[in-house]
Amino acid sequence: MEGNDSPAKEEKYCPVEDEELPVAKLKRMKTEQELMEHFNDHANQSERTLIAEFAGQGNILTDYVMGYIRDPKRIARAILYEFTIIQVISTYHYSYLLPDFVAGFCEGIVAVPQGLSYAALAGLPPVFGLYMCMINPAIYLIFGQSKQGSHGTAAIEALIVWEAVHSVVGPAPSNPGKKAAKALITAYNQKLAIYQARYNRCATCTTMVAGILQLILRVLSLGNVADMLSHPVLCGFSTGAAVVIASSQLKNLWSINLPSINNSVSLWIMVCQQWHQGGLLNWYTFAFCLCGYVFIHLIQFVNNSNKYTKKFPLPGPLLLIIFSVLICRHAHLYVGGGTKYGVPVVKTIQQGFPKGTVPRLSEFGLDLIGPGMKCGLLNYIMSQAFAKAMANIHGYEVTGNNEVGSLAVMNIFSSFFSCYPCALSLSRTALVNGLGTKTQFHCLVCSMVQVVVIGKLTKPLYFLPKCILTAIIFFALDKMIMLKEGKEFLLKRKLDFFFFFLTLIVTIVCGGVVGICTGIGTTFVWLIYTTAYPNCTVMGRIPETDTPIYRCLNKFPFCETYPGIQIVGFTAPLHFGNQTTFRDKMLDLEQAQFIIFDAYSVYTIDCAGVEVLIEVAQILKERGTSLLIGNWHAPERFLVEKYKLYDHISRKHVFLTLHDAVMFARESVRSDSKEVQVSINSDDNQAPTTDVQA
Repeated sequence: MEGNDSPAKEEKYCPVEDEELPVAKLKRMKTEQELMEHFNDHANQSERTLIAEFAGQGNILTDYVMGYIRDPKRIARAILYEFTIIQVISTYHYSYLLPDFVAGFCEGIVAVPQGLSYAALAGLPPVFGLYMCMINPAIYLIFGQSKQGSHGTAAIEALIVWEAVHSVVGPAPSNPGKKAAKALITAYNQKLAIYQARYNRCATCTTMVAGILQLILRVLSLGNVADMLSHPVLCGFSTGAAVVIASSQLKNLWSINLPSINNSVSLWIMVCQQWHQGGLLNWYTFAFCLCGYVFIHLIQFVNNSNKYTKKFPLPGPLLLIIFSVLICRHAHLYVGGGTKYGVPVVKTIQQGFPKGTVPRLSEFGLDLIGPGMKCGLLNYIMSQAFAKAMANIHGYEVTGNNEVGSLAVMNIFSSFFSCYPCALSLSRTALVNGLGTKTQFHCLVCSMVQVVVIGKLTKPLYFLPKCILTAIIFFALDKMIMLKEGKEFLLKRKLDFFFFFLTLIVTIVCGGVVGICTGIGTTFVWLIYTTAYPNCTVMGRIPETDTPIYRCLNKFPFCETYPGIQIVGFTAPLHFGNQTTFRDKMLDLEQAQFIIFDAYSVYTIDCAGVEVLIEVAQILKERGTSLLIGNWHAPERFLVEKYKLYDHISRKHVFLTLHDAVMFARESVRSDSKEVQVSINSDDNQAPTTDVQA
């Protein structure tokens, strides 16, 4: 016979759309029983595989490693995924060169004043901020996926680092005041120098610990942990952090001595007390700061109103630094300049590049774990949120695993060169995006700008007033205040406004770390509550629709219901946390011939869920009610089979769609009604005979 020489190929199931079969061979499956009969061989093979995994007969790790060894293309894909610079170079076009260079140059110019300001905000020497803006963008160019992302220093992250490091090293030595004896001032300066050196070492060690934590998240593929920061919590934290950052700058605003605390209310009370005492507030520094703040806004107004500066904006913060240094130096406004103004300046900024030193983790021991986890996790969550938002605008993907891996490499490497934990800067990212950058090569240009500044231009910054750095920080806080979003939360959804307001208040009163942890913790409690007490509602079918649609009767009271049938929806997976709620809701339903459980949301189930499902089925059976299940996904098939669920609920009563379950129940009710009607008619025909006999 022709065609019998070659062995018959094994038939494999594929979706109906891909196979061309006669209509007679197609079969519409309704129940779990029909599904199991049709795919018996496939189901048995799946169960054997699951049993082998549970019995430990297979070494999953060995198979995973050998899969890479046997497939070189898989190794190449993994390398391309981690080293994104390879893909960027291979797809680079010469037309990208100009927008990347312009965006990177402007980014580097803006990063100079921000690096100086935010490093001071973190309690570190200003040059540390320049180191971060030099090292981290160059590393992100190799590993990062965000085309518009600008990594280095950021205001919120600097606040988190300041709180985390202070929790380890404690507050700074108290200042004896300007009128104290010379010996006390000398002793104070010595203590302050020792304290600052220890503070710097603790910051670099915290960077290392944060990088190690992020590396662990990358190895375990837990990059999606950033999704746990909801938008209301982020807006509330950003607004509260703006208040905390502004309060922390009061000492530079009026050149007064304030303790290093994160309670904004207490800081304002101290300022008011010193104001009432009189003569302690330096109003010259306040006026200088106010003028600088107005100057930056004027430059921003010019940038927005002129068509040329819209494309190539003037660097307002950089111009402010140049002018303020010239004015302070030649007008002798600085402390010790022989005038009454007494404006504090930055003084000596270390020139040259940092020398590589190994972080001394043993000096602080286990005390670093908490601060390192706070900085590593919170910085990553906020960086990933901003990077994802920018990627969604431009239509490309930024994966959580790649982003956390990039941050891990940046933090671990930069910890050897006097850097604190880095993050994505929202303001510089918005600038780069507005300048139309095409690839990550703008990061390289930004790093080169910092190289020039660190190598040649740190000496002229000696006379840079600290109040001007405060003005730059205040300017950056404008975009962090999100009261408009809070108003939208209040008008649209009160629960989101509660998360926003709670995070805002706690951040202002207790600090950034406590505020963000409170916001995240509150949302987790809400998620646990909604999972433990989900909605369990009676449903009906929407009339006059071609496709059968079933909805909640409370929201859609016009839905059709059927006599003797109750359709119940459960809006959560079935597990130990909500088993009591499920049992109580199901048993409190009105008596019916059939109760149909819509299992659409039961995408997973545990042992307690299977047991309570069996228990409910048995109790309803004793009451004369049959339990049907619709939209069954067969979650945890091995677990369901092991607990013998189908011995208590027949596979014929488990349907693949909700409508099939409803149709089965309606047919059964009609059949029973016909039998009852026949019985009644038979009794009616026999009734006269009974009367005659009587």
